[in-house]
Amino acid sequence: MSIFHGGSRMNSWMLREVKPVDSRRLPNEHDLAHAVSFFLHDELSGLLLELERSDSLSVPFELTEGEGEELDGLSGEQLWEWLVRSDRADIVVDLTYRQLTAAVVADACHFLCESLLASGKGKLTVAYALLRKPFKENLLLLEWLCASPGDLLQRFNGASIDPYVLNRLPKEKRLEVIQAAVTAVDLPGIDAEMLWLIRYDKRSPNSLETLWTQATHLVTSVHPASATEPGNLNFVFSQRTAIESQWSHYYSIVPVILRYFLAVAEEVAASFVVWDDEQRSIQLFRRDLALLRFAARPGASEELQTDCAAILADLAAFDFGCERCHDA
Repeated sequence: MSIFHGGSRMNSWMLREVKPVDSRRLPNEHDLAHAVSFFLHDELSGLLLELERSDSLSVPFELTEGEGEELDGLSGEQLWEWLVRSDRADIVVDLTYRQLTAAVVADACHFLCESLLASGKGKLTVAYALLRKPFKENLLLLEWLCASPGDLLQRFNGASIDPYVLNRLPKEKRLEVIQAAVTAVDLPGIDAEMLWLIRYDKRSPNSLETLWTQATHLVTSVHPASATEPGNLNFVFSQRTAIESQWSHYYSIVPVILRYFLAVAEEVAASFVVWDDEQRSIQLFRRDLALLRFAARPGASEELQTDCAAILADLAAFDFGCERCHDA
């Protein structure tokens, strides 16, 4: 029996929905951390929308009449080659910086969104596997743009990809890049050593490096921390207690790294955008409140919960009035 109708189209009964509806399985105890994670993801997506809305991804430059005629109809690689031939290296570098920023953030958002959706559906193997690229590679490239844009762009615009293959960068170089980015964004509680341990440490059974290696491979043996036990397959036979532990681990780390990811992306973008100071203050305040609520959630350390409760109590004592109507 042919699966084609009229020689070109598949019978409708063989088609299924592109996005079948899966029931939610996330325990209520993780609702807050899940909501904070999606809030930070949406803030990251919002950065992209703002870059496009404000036309910040293009670079204006002056042309002679003759150059205008030459440029007519050129786009993409042809336009790029024309800029190089016309000795507009500064324009090429600026465009590369802006386009890299947007492209790397957009790519990360796709993976992060699907990871969070998969977690909500209880598909933790998928959730962890999808974190690998954005947290290990996209974030590192943004950190590099933040720390040493000239170094990265020179390598990126070179004749070979070898100088910027991320997984070939020496540990010392990656640590240098991460430390510089951490210093630039200056977020409380974030340091380079912690970021390295979470994202790259192959020796720790609780690092993301270990967990997404196990999530990607059925059987692993390269490193003791991620090695599969005899008679087992990674993540496949997880019992309820193991799944609950994986959820707790996921939501103890993801919101923290997402907040840092967002800060690095905005630090990179700050070189070619101008923030609205009033709106920016409100935006950062909302993020701080979201992180405070996350830190004060059940399951956080007792010391952290106590500190956060005190901060939230202090905030509750403030009266905020509207400058226009003077109402509280």
